[in-house]
Amino acid sequence: MFGIGFPELALILIIALLLFGPDKLPEVAKFLGKTVRQVRDTVEEAKHTIEEEVNKSELAQKLKDIDREVKAIPDLGAELKEIGRDIRDVPEQKGTDEKAGKDEEESR
Repeated sequence: MFGIGFPELALILIIALLLFGPDKLPEVAKFLGKTVRQVRDTVEEAKHTIEEEVNKSELAQKLKDIDREVKAIPDLGAELKEIGRDIRDVPEQKGTDEKAGKDEEESR
């Protein structure tokens, strides 16, 4: 228990009993218990708040990274126009290739 052995705990209880007396000792123990609980609750609340802030900052950083990546994407309109031109050119080449293939078959 907190690194305190039985002899040390007995000595503390005897001193508390002498200082506060048997009538006030339960009240003092109750007060100390409430105080310890309030301190624990406060520490837990502070810990939770810090964790929330860390998570918020991590999310904000991730959003900034995503925004940077989106802005780094090239102009899609220009790429789509280029792809459209390539698609239009494909049938012409295909037709030429098929015609060349037929010419080769006929020559055999």
